[in-house]
Amino acid sequence: MARKRRRFSSEHKERVARMVVDDGLEVSVVCRDQDLGETAVRRWVDQLNVLDLWDLWDTHFPLTCGKPVGRLAQGHPL
Repeated sequence: MARKRRRFSSEHKERVARMVVDDGLEVSVVCRDQDLGETAVRRWVDQLNVLDLWDLWDTHFPLTCGKPVGRLAQGHPL
């Protein structure tokens, strides 16, 4: 019998991903302990890494007064 699709809050996904990223636990261990699939947890870890990179970027290269600068100011795409 197939398992019913489950939904998780953003907070839960981040908590699980931080177990891997911050605590250094193996994905397989987290999946077993939390009864989750490896594909989902790996996706959440990837998404967390992208968000952490954006936070790092904003810290070092903030936008001036919230206005685009450089190429963005000229209407060029990223």
